[in-house]
Amino acid sequence: MFLRLCKKNLAISVNVKSIAAVIIRVEKTGYRSKFLYPEFQGENDYKSPKDQISLTEAGLLVRDVDRVINQILNLI
Repeated sequence: MFLRLCKKNLAISVNVKSIAAVIIRVEKTGYRSKFLYPEFQGENDYKSPKDQISLTEAGLLVRDVDRVINQILNLI
C-alpha cells in the first residue's frame, strides 16, 4: 500500500524503493518494539530498550532515516 501510494504521488521526486527498504528493515528487525518496550528475560529480569540494539545497528538506522528525511525535506 505504501509503495502504491508513493509511486502514484511521489515517484518523480523521491526514491520510493529506498524509503520502502528502510521501513521494511525497521519492521522486520522489530526495532520499533525494541525502542519502545523492555524485553522480558526471565523472572523479574528485563532488558531495557537501550540495551537491545548495538551502536553499529543504531548508526546504520540513523543514517537510513536521515536519508529518508532529507528526501522528504527536499520536497517541501
